[in-house]
Amino acid sequence: MTLLIKLSLMVVLVFGSSCATAQMKWEAWGVNQELKFGEILVLPTGLGSVQFSKLVKDHRCPIDAQCITQGTVIVEFTYLNKEGASSEIQLSLGDDQDLVHSFSEFSVELKEVTPLPSSEKPVVPTEYRVTLLFSEY
Repeated sequence: MTLLIKLSLMVVLVFGSSCATAQMKWEAWGVNQELKFGEILVLPTGLGSVQFSKLVKDHRCPIDAQCITQGTVIVEFTYLNKEGASSEIQLSLGDDQDLVHSFSEFSVELKEVTPLPSSEKPVVPTEYRVTLLFSEY
């Protein structure tokens, strides 16, 4: 019985730790911040945190194709404010751009979403990276 409990704890420790969400180190206001899918960026001075939580759609022109328009990519972030309330924010690049979201004390701008799609191989959501620019008021 004791061996079974020890093995169960080892499984929880090994697999549980791999499921933990990574936190990114804050750089500075006005500096591009790159986030991987699922990562959390803790904002300075108790302003809360931002997590790259969802790829809503990626209809950009594939890197190996020629398109008439550039298409659109929409990503979603979960913002947890200093009081603990969360809200979902969508930002987009491309034909239907919505680059900036303003809060009471700062704004966040979507600068880049990588990688570009390919017509030969779909991008797995966990491969996505976003570059964000935070500006203080």
